[in-house]
Amino acid sequence: MAIKTKITRKRGGKGSRPNAVMRKYVHARLSRLWRDATKIFVTVLVDSMVDDQAGVDTGMSKASVLPLAAKVRFKSALAATITGKGPRAHGQDINTFSYSPPGITRSKAAGERRGKRAFKLSFGTPESPVFRLEFEIVVLQHLIHEEHWRSLEKALAAMTNFVERNKFKEPYLVPGPLATWLVTGVLTA
Repeated sequence: MAIKTKITRKRGGKGSRPNAVMRKYVHARLSRLWRDATKIFVTVLVDSMVDDQAGVDTGMSKASVLPLAAKVRFKSALAATITGKGPRAHGQDINTFSYSPPGITRSKAAGERRGKRAFKLSFGTPESPVFRLEFEIVVLQHLIHEEHWRSLEKALAAMTNFVERNKFKEPYLVPGPLATWLVTGVLTA
């Protein structure tokens, strides 16, 4: 998911290019919006990881989201919600539909280690305000259950809804102070 923005002056002519102060202001506000939208993405993603048949075994899938949560200053709030039955050795358990390859121990710590390479998060710069979030499933258990959970789909919908509802509200971009500026954006999934 990404937001690409272009900041231009409504009226042409002399002084039509935005100055550095306005670019920094708009970038700071959009960065805050993107950070809060990412928190919504993380929250919904973790809340959607519920397996009705087996329950959470180790919390490895949920823990793989913690590094992303740390990037948006949300790790401590999220970490308290992640529970499991403790580390499990490698092997397969037919009754709970869980599997890990030989030599792999499933645990919250292992999920967090794998989660460090699960995402790319960018806030752009004031000169190039392109905001991007790419998330990839890196835990086999999450991949196996994603069709049932649909956690990525739900998280993306919640994030998009948050951005659309709040982009022109306080404390993000308020139309009043930006009355002479046109802020256009494209939200892509």
